[in-house]
This record gives sequence, structure tokens and C-alpha cells, in this order.
Amino acid sequence: MSQPTSSHAALLVPEILATIAQHLSRKDFLSAVLVLKSWHANLIPLLWHTLELPQRWRLMMMADHDSSPSGFPDPSIFKTYAHLVRSLSCNYIQYHLHYLVPYCCHLTELGVVDLSMDALPLMRINTGTLTSIKFKRKHELPKTPFKMHEFLQVMNECLFLDHLRLVDFEIEEREDPLGSSISSRDRYRRRTGISHTTPTGGEGEGSARTEEEILASITLFYEIILRLSTLELCKNVIRTPPLDRSQVFYRLRKLSLLECTTMSYRDQLQLVSQCQYLTHLKLQFDRGGGGGGGGGDSEQLDLEELATIELNVTCPHITHLDLSESTLKDQEIAALLEYLPRLTSFRAQRTNVGEKTIQMLTGLQSKVKDQLWELDLVDAREMKSEWIQQLLCSCSGLRQFRATKMNAQEIVNAALSSSSSSSSSSSTSGSWVCLQLLELQVSIIGIEPHSPPQVQFIIYDQLSKLTQLQNLILGGTSMSTWFRKETLELSLQNGFDRLDTLKELRMFNFRL
Repeated sequence: MSQPTSSHAALLVPEILATIAQHLSRKDFLSAVLVLKSWHANLIPLLWHTLELPQRWRLMMMADHDSSPSGFPDPSIFKTYAHLVRSLSCNYIQYHLHYLVPYCCHLTELGVVDLSMDALPLMRINTGTLTSIKFKRKHELPKTPFKMHEFLQVMNECLFLDHLRLVDFEIEEREDPLGSSISSRDRYRRRTGISHTTPTGGEGEGSARTEEEILASITLFYEIILRLSTLELCKNVIRTPPLDRSQVFYRLRKLSLLECTTMSYRDQLQLVSQCQYLTHLKLQFDRGGGGGGGGGDSEQLDLEELATIELNVTCPHITHLDLSESTLKDQEIAALLEYLPRLTSFRAQRTNVGEKTIQMLTGLQSKVKDQLWELDLVDAREMKSEWIQQLLCSCSGLRQFRATKMNAQEIVNAALSSSSSSSSSSSTSGSWVCLQLLELQVSIIGIEPHSPPQVQFIIYDQLSKLTQLQNLILGGTSMSTWFRKETLELSLQNGFDRLDTLKELRMFNFRL
């Protein structure tokens, strides 16, 4: 049987039965069919729950040959079962409307790439059920008019909306007289210095949006946020923070601001400070993004402004921070951590985490070293083995730790010194204190081919003390750690059998 795709898996029940029949006697097969009749009614809603419609190249084939590609459901069957679809994602929605409207009328999740006005009819018939919306616009020419405020109005009618993700949505976008886009960043005007007078006219009708219309869209957007618990803004969505700085987004628990280069660091932090019950914060400050309004090459995180905002007071409930792929400097990351005393999860993949950040996490005055349970430093640009050792010897509450690579000699030297020396000024001994670790991911490197077995014995002995481990990943997932010869050997003579203490281990992943 061919591998079914999610777009037509619901149509394959007869094919499934035919396959089963090949392995059963006629009597047993008839008995199976009788049983299937009792649960078939429950199977169909399950198979139709999630629907992913074909990608662009399949749509092009349909347009060229005027025939339905294999990824499309049969129209008659779709009309029968489309009301069962709860989660829908698709590209180029204009090609799918004849399938979707009015048949998909009970959606709870809607994701559209290459968003256009064609999505409005589908949104309107699902305003009573939608809880999650994920939209991404691609600004390609030729471009059709886009009525931003009308989109926001329909979105505002989704009374149960709880999760919103917008990518390149450009709420403050302007339309020129030809209907093509002028970004809210006004790149051309900034480059040439030419002033621009906004003409009047209706939105999306080949004329520019007035300042009043843009202001109305900004206000409506922040009204929508009031009912959300999760908000994700990626790239060019909005450049203006809430106009009313006393406004509080009480329901918002998770906020992601990713490469929002049209909004300055200061304005992004201002938005964060108005989410007083926030628990999860994800920031991807992109210093190299350029663009008007913020995030440019020269922008720095204003530490005085950060102190003024006082995130520890305005957002006292933040426990999860993700700065992955941010271009913040080490001292900026450390300064941000200082205002998040309740942090339990810190992710900083591909960041500039350095000595100051490590000190903030492990020092004597650290507020979080004993309460951190997740720490992800994979591919941190300046990470050193001694810092990884320092973290493992300081953060006693860790449950998940992920890094890229660690020199074996660092573990050996620390273990040997801890057996005889007194405590150092850094307050860390050579023994790992994170004995409750459930997941450890790190590539242990730097073991010379002819080094004595005692070296690997010491490392395996250290690992054997992590008796709660469920996932042990030696070698990591980064390509930079693959195909290394100077790493641990999985042999009894080097101490591999010492890992027999890991009774809870569910996954062991080893990459050379």
C-alpha cells in the first residue's frame, strides 16, 4: 500500500481493509468487517480532524493541465466530510476556496501561507469556532490590494480566539495609487529622503491608507490581543507599541517577538512590560536586520531603559525565556537575566552567551542557579568547556541540559581535583550536582587515541551518578560534533559498563 498523505488519508479506509484482507481468512475478515462497522464512525472524524492541502507545485500542475492533482480530495467526498475538519493549513488559498467554502465551517485552527483577501470568506464562516490563527504574507509582485482593517475586524469577531501567529503581516502597511505595497518601514523614503504626502481614499481600493485608518488598525490589533493567551509576531508585523501605556494584557501568557526589525528594542520591551501575567517569553533581537524604526546595525539594548522598565516588577511571573538566535551581546543577555528572578527555563541556542551570563547563572549571588530545570546552550558561539563544567557543578535543579561539545579533560581535571582540594572561590566543586537530570545532550571530545583507560573511566563514572537520566545524547545534534575520533569508546574496558546504574534510561544516542 502506498504511503498516505494527510491530505487524503481519510479516503483510504477501503484500501486499509483490502490490505487487512490479504492476511486473514474469509471468515476472519468478515468478522473483522463487522467489528469495523462499530468503530468506523469514530475513525472518520479522527482522520479528517487535520487537513493539509497541497503545496504550490501541485497547484501549478492543476492549473496547467486542468485536472485535479492526486493531493486533492474528491469533491463529493469532501463536501460530505469537510465539516469534520478542525485544523486546516494550506498554501495559495484561492485555489482551495471551492473545496473550503462553505463546507469547512467548524474550524478551530487555521493556518494560511501566502495570505490574501481570499481567506476572508473562510474566516467569516468560522468566527464562532476559531481558537488559533496562523497567517503569513509573502509580498510578491504583482500584488493585489489587501484590506488590512477588514481582516482585523473579522479576526476581532472570533470571540474564542486564543492563539495568534502573524508573519510579515504589516499592520501599518500603506497602499500606493497603483495598489502595490509601501512598507510601514518606508524603505524608499528613508533611502532617498523624499517626503511623502498620504492621499485620501478607501483602503484597498488603489489608494493610500490615511493616518487615521492606520491608527484604527493599530488600536484594533491591540484590542484583539486582550483576549489572547499566546501571541507570536515574526518579522514585519507592527512598529508601534500600545498607544495606551497603562493598558495591561491580562490573559497573555506566552509572547514571541521574532526578528521584529520594524519595532525598536525599547518598544518591544515596553510591549513585554504590559503583559503582567506573562510566563513564557521568546525574543529574537536581530541587530543585523536593518530596517526603519529599530533592530538596525547600530542599535544596542539600552541597559538604563531596561532598568527603568523593571521586568522583575512589571512581569514577575516569567519562568521561561528563549533568546535563541538573538544577536544580543553577552553583557546584554546577563543584564536581561538579572530582571527575571523566577526563571526555570533558559534557551539560548546560537547566541553570544559568555562569561557574564554564566556568572549570572552560577555565581554566589545568582537567583536562579538552584531553580533552573532546563538549560539549552546548543551552538552558543563563545561557549567554553569550563563554563559547561561550571553549570553542571552549580545548577542543582537541572532536569534538561543541552550543549554542543565539552572537552573530556575538563571533566577529568575537575574530578581529580575535587577528591582532594577544598572548595574554590567560585563555589563549585568538580562533581556534578545536577543529579536529577532527565536529559543530557553534549558531545564529549578531546580524548586522545592512546590515552589511558582511566580517562574514560572517570567520565563514565561521572555519568553513572545521573541515575534519573531518561535521555542521554552523547554527540549532540550539531553537525560540528559529528565524525570525531577523539571521543568516548563504547567498550567495557573503558568503563562503558558503569552506565548500568541508569535504570530509567529510555533513549541512548551516540554519534561519532
